[in-house]
Formats: sequence, structure tokens, C-alpha cells
Amino acid sequence: MRRAGSTHIFNDIRMAYREITDESGRQWRVWDTYPQAFGGRSVIADGYASGWLTFESETEKRRLAPVPEGWETREAEALLRFLETADGVAPTPRGERPPPLTGAETAPAP
Repeated sequence: MRRAGSTHIFNDIRMAYREITDESGRQWRVWDTYPQAFGGRSVIADGYASGWLTFESETEKRRLAPVPEGWETREAEALLRFLETADGVAPTPRGERPPPLTGAETAPAP
């Protein structure tokens, strides 16, 4: 099983990122998300307000809440166990996905 990881900084927000491969050979990208209130109120579903892990493959997307402590440094086998318990969600259409971050890229200025 492959283990890769990195940390990206986007608009002064640090986000951990990992890649794992399940037993069938499917590759998954894993990252943590911590929502911020919009206009002073949260629009996040109950159970996800404290953040979640996103697991995304080419054909499937799942979320696990809350974010397991220390997930960034756990072995791939632990992340695969988290994946098994994560909730399935509709994947983002390919044409709407932003390009992946690489290295120390930052968003362009508006």
C-alpha cells in the first residue's frame, strides 16, 4: 500500500493531504476540511461542523466526521479502515474541479 503525504497552504490555511491505495488497486486522495461560518452562520450539516476527512477516488467520494486525531501520520492501513466507515457523497463533476495543488502554490490574487 502506498503512503504519500504533504501539507499545502492555501490562503493562510494549512491542509494535510495524503494518497493511499486500497486492496483493489484504487487510488484515493485524502484531505481534511474545516468549515468556516458564512455570513455569521454555518451552512454545514450536523456532525460535520467540526470538520471531516474527504476520501476521493476517480469514481467515488466519501466523508468521515469528525477528523480522527493524528490521521496525517497514521499508517495507510488505518486510513483504509477510516475509509470503510466514511459516508458516501456525490462526487464533484470533473469539469468543476479545481486543479490539484502542488508544492507551495497559492491561489492567484483576485
